[in-house]
Amino acid sequence: MDFKQYRGKNILAWLSYNANYEDPYGGVNRVCYVYPRVLMKGADYDLVDPADFPTLGRIEVRIQGGDSAEDVYSDFGSLVNIRINGDPYLNYDGKNMYSLKYNPQYGRASSEIWIETFSGKGFYQIIDVNSSIDQLRSERSISEPDHMVRTTLILLRYEGKLYGPFEYDTKEGTMILLGVKDYQYSIGEYNAMTYNDDLLVIEDQDGEEAVILIPKTSIPTPEECSVRYDWISEKTLIDSFIDSLRVENSYTREQVRQLKDTVQQLIESGDNVQFTEERIAKIQELLQGIEQKESCVKSIVQYALTDNNMKQSLAEEVANNYFDQIQNKVIEISSVQKHVDELKIQEAALQKNIAALQESDKATKEAESEEDSQKVSELTQELESLRAENKTLSEKVDLREEIDKLISERDQLKSDRDKAKDSYNQQLIDNNELQKQFDSTLKAFNDRATQTARILDSKLLDKILRGIGDEPTVEVPVPFDGALLHKESMDYANIIGRVTDFIHNKAHRDATPNDVANYLICITQGFITTFAGEPGTGKTSLCNILAKALGLATNAPQKRFVDISVERGWSSHKDFIGYYNPLSKKMERSNGEVFDAFELMDSEYGCDSSKIAPFIILLDEANLSPIEHYWAAFLRNCDFTSVSNRSIPLGGVKSFKLPEHLRFLATVNFDHTAEELSPRFLDRSWVIMLEPTRIDDGVEEEIDNVEDMVSFGDMRDAFSVAEDDVIDEVIQDKWNAIQKVFRDHSLQIMPRNQKMVKNYCAVGCRCMERDTPATKYAPLDYAFSQKILPTINGNGENYRLLIEDLLKECTMQNMPISAKHLERMKRIAESNMGFYQFFSH
Repeated sequence: MDFKQYRGKNILAWLSYNANYEDPYGGVNRVCYVYPRVLMKGADYDLVDPADFPTLGRIEVRIQGGDSAEDVYSDFGSLVNIRINGDPYLNYDGKNMYSLKYNPQYGRASSEIWIETFSGKGFYQIIDVNSSIDQLRSERSISEPDHMVRTTLILLRYEGKLYGPFEYDTKEGTMILLGVKDYQYSIGEYNAMTYNDDLLVIEDQDGEEAVILIPKTSIPTPEECSVRYDWISEKTLIDSFIDSLRVENSYTREQVRQLKDTVQQLIESGDNVQFTEERIAKIQELLQGIEQKESCVKSIVQYALTDNNMKQSLAEEVANNYFDQIQNKVIEISSVQKHVDELKIQEAALQKNIAALQESDKATKEAESEEDSQKVSELTQELESLRAENKTLSEKVDLREEIDKLISERDQLKSDRDKAKDSYNQQLIDNNELQKQFDSTLKAFNDRATQTARILDSKLLDKILRGIGDEPTVEVPVPFDGALLHKESMDYANIIGRVTDFIHNKAHRDATPNDVANYLICITQGFITTFAGEPGTGKTSLCNILAKALGLATNAPQKRFVDISVERGWSSHKDFIGYYNPLSKKMERSNGEVFDAFELMDSEYGCDSSKIAPFIILLDEANLSPIEHYWAAFLRNCDFTSVSNRSIPLGGVKSFKLPEHLRFLATVNFDHTAEELSPRFLDRSWVIMLEPTRIDDGVEEEIDNVEDMVSFGDMRDAFSVAEDDVIDEVIQDKWNAIQKVFRDHSLQIMPRNQKMVKNYCAVGCRCMERDTPATKYAPLDYAFSQKILPTINGNGENYRLLIEDLLKECTMQNMPISAKHLERMKRIAESNMGFYQFFSH
């Protein structure tokens, strides 16, 4: 097959480099090799003939852009996808006939050869094991394979049989095997020989078998297998059972949570309750219908009564919480009824005694009543006499108090009159003095005016004097033109696809669909999103590209994107918007474009979000001044639901209301010229770290804005949490494990940050691609690295152990973004006196 036939194709290849190479001039190794193995054409896969790439079946790759061969291998691993875009440099005498340049700054379509991590999408990886299916069902795990697992789902091969597909979770040398929800947590048994022709055996640089893959389309689902096994975990089974009961019996969320917690405690208690296969089978049958549910509940209660500990707990629970409901049934039992009858006889006797005592008390009271009545009459007369006397005295006292009050007011009026008279006399003296000064000043002014009039032309003078009194022109904000919006509503897939296509084809940048989804989720869910990195990493240009992809950077007056260059010395939002001048009684504009933007948004407050586009303001080089100072008025408005009147004051009675479609972007550099970001700001902002090798201003060309705009309503519906958005179980478990690491080290993740991560993951599970090992936890990987890691700031042994424990949970295989940041923080702390922080340079 001719080399040109490989151009523009997606090729699965093996990557290697000479780890022992030493440059004679002290430089780094910038050469690696790719061995094309499989040509992927849609759903078809053809093995590549090594003879097409003489003489060793490989292409020499010369690396540009600053990376070394070790960097490329570290970033992508040994199994990669490649795309050939350019013509090779030919060398007929060497070991490698073809040589191509790889430059990550040029992007996927422009680099002569493009290299990226093998996604694993569309494949199962086959792993050979030494355990039978019975052992696997018993242990539910295998030892972690010696080679890297490169797909999200795997098949296990043992003695001519394939079993799976499995999800997995690797921890401390053990691979835990999990059922797949899409297959109802069942696994199939397959004859391995039947699928030998579909296997893709990937060889390494030495021709040795390295990875075995099989396309998913080649394998039927477990439901289609004649032999299959139930692989549902106890936790998943209990959760499904509880959810089923909730649907049937309308339990509240809190009741379901408490019930799940109780069942989980029973599972963890060990000897108290053993959930055997038979009991699990009973619970599964229970889910088939309400009659079977009632039967299963009865069986569970009968089993509980056979255990002394559970019987005692059950009795206490019934007595404390359900006695009223069963009282009528209990009294039907003869032994209990007899005891109740005896209590009733005792009650009747007591009632009789009480009646006798009441009768005796009544007779005694009648004898005393007549004498008491006479005493009461005498005391009443005496009381009336005292009341009359008291009334007379009170009137005299009130009269005296009124006289005293009038005397006091008279004295105060006399004093005020004397003061007013003195003030008036002083005012007359001051007025006379001011009149003398005024006459003198007026005379001097008239003399100067006479001289000036002789010099200046009378018409020019008139023009100047008239100009002094002119009022500034007040421009009325131009209403938003709804015709600029995209004609049809857009869901998350439409918006992500549109922005991804724009970044690739218009801006010639490298960004995955998950990267784009991350940008859009952060912008939609957060009031401000911060892009951080070293100078030259393309932060500002990326913000402009996103605005243009959304159609916001159109021409005035419909422009919905404003770029503000932050200056040193800013201390208030009035420095970049404007303020009310009490001397001139006018608004002073610090930045006309920004002032007009806020005036426009003030008029848009409360409008229909489906009929308007978002408005984005970029704070470029935001940390040249302390952002928590000049942006302080906006910090209280970051919580969309907790602040009822979202506005900023400008002085006097002037303020601007902030509509829900306003968002801020910020770019920050981390060098000695910039201010640090405060914890209060980091608590409210997403922080997206950019790297030079991913986005760089390598292409100098003007990029046109997309003609139509994405509505804010579509963005909100696509990337805000909906009622049916849920976090996948595997991501929730990983998030729980990460939170436990912080708790174990007595460090707290603030509730606001917990909520932001939870909302992000719920949407990310819906709209991100997660079909490879590196993207399995993608929503949590992005959220944790952009919301939690930036808040780490401390030193000492406790922080060292925190980073170490987090690296055990966040590995380069499952959460590569977080792992890369953690490794960087660890490396820098070693040369920074053990001080761990996210932002360092």
